[in-house]
Amino acid sequence: MLAWGLFAIMIWQRRWTSDDGFINFRVVGNILAGHGPVFNVGERVEAFTSPLWIALLAGLAALGAGLGQAAAALGQVLAVMGVLLAQLGAVTVKSRVVCKSERKLLDASVRLPWREAGVERSP
Repeated sequence: MLAWGLFAIMIWQRRWTSDDGFINFRVVGNILAGHGPVFNVGERVEAFTSPLWIALLAGLAALGAGLGQAAAALGQVLAVMGVLLAQLGAVTVKSRVVCKSERKLLDASVRLPWREAGVERSP
């Protein structure tokens, strides 16, 4: 439980948006404006790499949420849920694995910004 709280705090303190995020924000803006999932209006080129993320952001933006804050909050919630599910899976395999995963989680603060940003290659 402590690890999840620390993880959530570390994510929020180190939140940032990569260039791919701003591409997604523009695509979501075009979807909401009625131009479809494109980067430039009139050019039918798929400009995004994560359709589910675009759909989630478009849904939140349609409800009136700001894209930057919605993306950060949703990313944090999904990251904490991922850790929770990983730990629950580890408990079913072997209970001592959870303790190791919590230590690794706390040691990963240097690499954390890359993991939460969705960058394909982590250092």
